[in-house]
Amino acid sequence: MRVLHPPRIDVIFLRLSFVFATICATVACEKRVELARRATPEASLIVDCAAVKKMRPVVIITAGQSNAANHGQAKTQPKSMVFSLYDGKCYKAFDPQPGASGTGGSPWPALGDLLVEKRIAPSVLFISCAITSTTVAQWTTDASLLGCVERGIASLTALGLSTSLVLWHQGEADARDQTSAKRYDRDLEVVISRFKALTSNAPLIVSQTSICRSEANATIRGVQASHWNTAAKVFPGPDTDQLGLNFRHDGCHFSPSGLLAVAYIWYQSIRKAGVLIAP
Repeated sequence: MRVLHPPRIDVIFLRLSFVFATICATVACEKRVELARRATPEASLIVDCAAVKKMRPVVIITAGQSNAANHGQAKTQPKSMVFSLYDGKCYKAFDPQPGASGTGGSPWPALGDLLVEKRIAPSVLFISCAITSTTVAQWTTDASLLGCVERGIASLTALGLSTSLVLWHQGEADARDQTSAKRYDRDLEVVISRFKALTSNAPLIVSQTSICRSEANATIRGVQASHWNTAAKVFPGPDTDQLGLNFRHDGCHFSPSGLLAVAYIWYQSIRKAGVLIAP
């Protein structure tokens, strides 16, 4: 007589693990990752928002991951009328930029100076929302990421201002994770659509970005370029992958000279797009 034994617990676990892995491979399960903390501004840098408004600032939202945040090697500060907006208050745009992760430097003060010095903007007001290591999928699922943008826009509305331009600098995390072209394309389309909805279709510039202690990732770069569509006001951004190890202090994040270089190629992309019109 054949005796039927109940399945062993470890066998059941292995079978369930296989089923779960198969499902995740199909629908791309997400791991909940705690985001890095956002920088907060020093009270000594506060300025009167009413005075900033009189300067007719171009308002730029920056988003993406660490190279759009405060992870550069050295803090920088603007030389001209360049400001940051955070939690309803205006500040001089000294690094670290409030709202983005990190405690180091960013390219944004130097970019603001270029826009003012080249007479493309009378002044610049940044809203910084980039968080280190974030994938494009996280920007579609984690409410706190676009929530930063929503809060910034609410503050703008209260001041009687609106978004002039969105700068999207992201891709290194997906290059690291070897995200497929199909999935990266789908998620980037969602992110762009949401930015457009939140900013009343403000022009958006998408960089080509994939290098972080790695070679350039042709898949990620190709998808980023495929979303450039001037008719939809989505414009080509800088190719930050062209800035090699001479511009990166750790193989990924920018050195002081790298921050100036990336600011300049962002400036070139904005100028070429020709859509930045001061209020």
